[in-house]
Amino acid sequence: MRGLDEIIVNAIMHTVKKEISSKDLEDMEQQLQNYGMHMNEIFYKFPEMKKSLSRFTDDLKVIEDEILKDFLIVERDPKTSEIWLVIKNQYLTELILKTFADPDKKAIMDLIRDEAETIPKILERCKIPNTSGYRKMNQLIDEKMVTATGMAETFEGKRAILYKSVVRGSR
Repeated sequence: MRGLDEIIVNAIMHTVKKEISSKDLEDMEQQLQNYGMHMNEIFYKFPEMKKSLSRFTDDLKVIEDEILKDFLIVERDPKTSEIWLVIKNQYLTELILKTFADPDKKAIMDLIRDEAETIPKILERCKIPNTSGYRKMNQLIDEKMVTATGMAETFEGKRAILYKSVVRGSR
């Protein structure tokens, strides 16, 4: 679930930055740094976050109301009993749609949906040139659409990072 957590936190942070004034956001960041935390960690360390941001109670209520309301819902398909996440957040929806609209990114995501692979093997198997392939992989990593899952040894005896898609299926 780590990959899904990261992509949701990334989308929430994007929305937070839109909802809160830059001055208040700066003050929040400073207050968090006093406790040795960064803004994106607040979702993983909620009790510490609540304590360190107690003077921002009204802003936190705005965040909760505006961001988490209609962010995503969990549904069970009555016919198959499959569980689906229905994404309602515009930023996250656009991110996913743009990712799958790019043929190279879609090929990458499809390849590493079930089994992790190293970047050189991904680019080779998807027949994507190295220059654009590494750029697209870095975008997918930055957007949290793929996550590192471990290490593998290359044919040269070096260690390389294995990546896997956080999206297992879409409909």
